[in-house]
Amino acid sequence: MEKETIMIDGVRYYADRPRSCRGCYFWKNRKTGCVLKKENCYYLAEAPKRKSPCEGCCYGDPSESQRGV
Repeated sequence: MEKETIMIDGVRYYADRPRSCRGCYFWKNRKTGCVLKKENCYYLAEAPKRKSPCEGCCYGDPSESQRGV
């Protein structure tokens, strides 16, 4: 049985995520914020996709390097 997920700003979270980070167990205070930080959020259903430094480069795309350009 998979947990239900929701999308917020293009990022997929589990549906039981609090409305705001302040309602989360890992929220410390206003000055410090979340102990886990956004990229390690407890409620993340999938890791955010990071851009590769080779994205857009003809040498980084295998389909273009096979063409013999």
